[in-house]
Amino acid sequence: MKKQVAAYKSDISVLDNPTGKIREQICNDAIVTLSSKVQHWKGLRVEQQYLPVSETPEMTSIGHLLCVHLSKALWVDYQQNSKWHNCLMKPGDLFLIPDGASHAARWQEAGELLVIALEPDLINQVAPEASKGKNIEIIGAQAQSDGLIANIALAFKEELETGGSGGELYRDTLTNALVARLLRNYSASFAVDETKGGLGKRKLKLVMDYIQAHITEEITLAQMAEIAGLSPFHFSRIFKESVGVSPNRYVNQCRVEKAKRLLEQQQISINQISAACGYSNPSYFIRQFRKVMGVTPKVYQCNG
Repeated sequence: MKKQVAAYKSDISVLDNPTGKIREQICNDAIVTLSSKVQHWKGLRVEQQYLPVSETPEMTSIGHLLCVHLSKALWVDYQQNSKWHNCLMKPGDLFLIPDGASHAARWQEAGELLVIALEPDLINQVAPEASKGKNIEIIGAQAQSDGLIANIALAFKEELETGGSGGELYRDTLTNALVARLLRNYSASFAVDETKGGLGKRKLKLVMDYIQAHITEEITLAQMAEIAGLSPFHFSRIFKESVGVSPNRYVNQCRVEKAKRLLEQQQISINQISAACGYSNPSYFIRQFRKVMGVTPKVYQCNG
C-alpha cells in the first residue's frame, strides 16, 4: 500500500489515558484522507484514515467510535480488560468502542479505516423512545463481521469521495440505518418496537404534500418525521410500510418524475433540470435518473 498524503486534520478526539489530556486523533500517526468536517455534515463525524505501522496508546473514547477496516486482511493486537488479544481484521470487519470505554491497539502492517464517531445524543435524537431520557448502553465489539454496517460504511465513504452528492436526506437515511443496527445488535437492553401498521391517511398526505411543496429544496428525515409526529427511527419504518419504499427512495422517485416532465419540454438543459428537481450535483442526478428509468436523462430527452 502506497503511503498516503495528509489532507485533513482529524475531527475525532479521544482522551489519552497516560496523560489525562485530550488527544486530537485516535492514532498519532494516522493520516486523514477524507473528512466529513470539510463538507459540513450534520450529526455524525466520518473520516477515512490511513494507518502506517503503529499503535494507539491506551485511550478512552469520547462518544461511540465505529472503525470499519477497508484494506486487506491484517493481524491486530488489542487490549481489553488489561489483557492483550490478537485478531485478524478482514475487509469490512469492525471495532466498536462505546463511549467512555478504554482501548489500545497495535498492528504490524499499514491499513485503512473508515472511522465513524457518534455522540450518545445522536442516538437519543434518532430514537428518543428508545432512550427514555437516558443514554443507551452500547456494547463493544472486536473484529466483528457485520455485512450491513460494512455496506453503510462504504456508502458513507462514497459520499465523502463525491463531496456529499447524495444530499442530507441520503445521509440521514444511512445514519438512521446505522443507529437502528446498533440498537438491535449492539445495545444492552433496547427492545425494538415491531408494531405493524403504516401512517394514517391524514399524516401520510401531510408528508407527501410537504415533499411536493419542497421538492426543489433539501428535505431531511427529521422534517418529515416531525410532520408525522414520530421519531426518525420509527418514521422510516412506518413510512416504508405505508408506501412500499423508504422516504429517501420516495423523494428521489418524486424528483425523477418532475425531471421527466421537464425533459419532455426539450428546451431545458440537464444542469437546469437537476437544480430544479432538488439535486445539488448533476452527476448524481444522472445516476439516480438512470437507476429509476434505465436510461440517462439525455437519452430520455432525445427519445421524448
